[in-house]
Amino acid sequence: METFTQPTATGGRFIERLAYTTDQACEMLGGISRVSLWRLEKRELIKPSKALRMKLYSRAEIERFLEETK
Repeated sequence: METFTQPTATGGRFIERLAYTTDQACEMLGGISRVSLWRLEKRELIKPSKALRMKLYSRAEIERFLEETK
């Protein structure tokens, strides 16, 4: 699984993301479309965090989904 990283504000070190945007989650799930991800949500197979204005998918939720659907 590809890991998305982003530089921190100091020192240029990299930190691992804990949550991913819709497009990043689609990419992590094998390049599925946004519609396919929406269908998975509708079937309650994967659940985004709605704490912010945009949906974020936690790394743990993506890994849980992949593990349960082997």
